[in-house]
Amino acid sequence: MHPRIASRRGVVGLASDAFSSVTRLVETEIALARAEFSEKLAAVKTSLPLIVGGAIFLVAALFLVLQTIVHALEAAGMQPHWATLLVAAGSAALGAGLFYAGKERFDPVPKRTLKELSRDSAVVQEQLS
Repeated sequence: MHPRIASRRGVVGLASDAFSSVTRLVETEIALARAEFSEKLAAVKTSLPLIVGGAIFLVAALFLVLQTIVHALEAAGMQPHWATLLVAAGSAALGAGLFYAGKERFDPVPKRTLKELSRDSAVVQEQLS
């Protein structure tokens, strides 16, 4: 066989192998993303009812505590409307602070999958270069 023909088959074979490897890699990453998404969905399904139930009772308890603070301020001589306004303003400030702190920490992005995809993308680019 002529060396050029053998060389072309080698290049075609390498290109075919590279394409097959990339295809398997993409399929594997998709499977990883699905598995990670399924894990997160299962965790949400089991924990969400507990979180909602706990939140309902915490709101009720918080309301009673705030009502007690208003009554204590009234007993200390403050007008009822000023006591209520003071407690409401304090509650709003605390609530806003907690909301923004939670918002900053909330991250639903599947980081493991994105990290793997980024790493795989770099490998593929390196192989194709």
